[in-house]
Amino acid sequence: MEDNYSSKGYSLDLFSDDADSNRRRQVRRQPPRRPSKRSHRRRTKIRIFMVSAALFILFLFIMLIIGIVNLFTPRSTVIENLKTTEVTDKTVSLTWDKLDKAEGYNIYMMLTGGEGYYKATSVEGAETVTCTVKDLEQAKQYSFCVKAYYEDTESPLVKPLEGVYTLPEKPEITMAVMDSNGTLSLEWKKNDSADGYRIDFKKSDASEYNDSDTIIINSKEENKHEIPNLDASAKYEFKIASFIQGGEKEESKITGIYSDETEVDVSNPIRRNGGTVDPSKPMIALTFDDGPNDSTSGDRIVETLEKHGAKGTFFMVGNNAVKFPDKIKKRAEKGMELGNHTWDHTKYGENVSAEDIKKCTEEIDKMASPAKVTAFRSPGGVTTENILNECKNEGLPAYYWSIDTEDWQSRNADAVYNQVIGKVKDGDIVLMHEIYDSTADAVDRIVPKLIEEGYQLVTCSELVQAKSGNPPAPGTQYATATTTLN
Repeated sequence: MEDNYSSKGYSLDLFSDDADSNRRRQVRRQPPRRPSKRSHRRRTKIRIFMVSAALFILFLFIMLIIGIVNLFTPRSTVIENLKTTEVTDKTVSLTWDKLDKAEGYNIYMMLTGGEGYYKATSVEGAETVTCTVKDLEQAKQYSFCVKAYYEDTESPLVKPLEGVYTLPEKPEITMAVMDSNGTLSLEWKKNDSADGYRIDFKKSDASEYNDSDTIIINSKEENKHEIPNLDASAKYEFKIASFIQGGEKEESKITGIYSDETEVDVSNPIRRNGGTVDPSKPMIALTFDDGPNDSTSGDRIVETLEKHGAKGTFFMVGNNAVKFPDKIKKRAEKGMELGNHTWDHTKYGENVSAEDIKKCTEEIDKMASPAKVTAFRSPGGVTTENILNECKNEGLPAYYWSIDTEDWQSRNADAVYNQVIGKVKDGDIVLMHEIYDSTADAVDRIVPKLIEEGYQLVTCSELVQAKSGNPPAPGTQYATATTTLN
């Protein structure tokens, strides 16, 4: 039988293994189809977009991580190198290293022994790294701390600066006298907050102070000092500092604020209240007898004198003075001159004994210490040789007067005022009594009026010293700056 496939014209070679292998070889030899240019550009754009999107997402992720880190990581809050740059009696100046992210700084302080830190002041800006804390107490120990602040937060209190002492106030010089023997006598206002005082002195023509001409007084109670054996023909300059001694109380740690440098010689002997008593200008000594008593008149007189930078001499009765020790102490502290008016003011002239004078001096000296009695006035002005001898023994000059206001008789402020104003002259010693309110009223008007007229209001000792050029002599009675009654 013949094969139907052959008869129909089909070739069996199509299904042979050789034919199939040949077909596959032909297919493999065909070159790959190349994409069109349009399709290639599309795919490139897609790749660029996907890469950009991935980078943007990565950037956002990094920023998110940074934000989270900043949110939960505390800012630098440690204030480094906090220190003082200047310290005075009322201020402390501070500096520290800046914190770049701070908006400003709060300054806290604490007085040693206080109840804790409190904010003293603030400064704005990270660049502002200095501040002066003001209105502090003199000679006190403080601690300070600086805290950086931000929008709604403040750094913790760290690294306080402790043990900062403010300095004591500079001394107020109340008297400087160079006598003809070359002894420089100094007095100043006592500072209870100080540990002591330092005096430096030199001749005016010397270029600088020498350590050998330095005096250290390790007592706040001593407010006067004498420097002997100087050249009386020369001018000297001096300055005084009240000081505190930190820590171990070593002299090398003495620090304080000096008074103004002061020049003094025999012809220009006294400096007080920031100014010199000028011998060439008119001056008057106002004196007040018979006190103190239980009225306020004497206190008012002292306050008026102090208010105007003036001084007066108070001749006090001993048995009155012992009843009011606080008044005696206050007068001494204010630089008023303390005078002896005998023990009880019941004896006159020949009846005044040496004991009447001596007892009064001793009792007032006890209350006024370290100030001393430096003047005497007889009751009623009746002075005898025996009185002057006792004064000489005690080193006291005696004083009469050249103007009597008769305030004890008139008891009228206008009358007292008129007895002084228009009648006084340079070198006068004016007699009044501190025990009358009318006298206190008159003094309140007399003092500013005399100053307006150009008078310097001084103590009796200052008056004689400035006008005569020599300290008043013990046992000599003066009626004016240059008139004696011996």
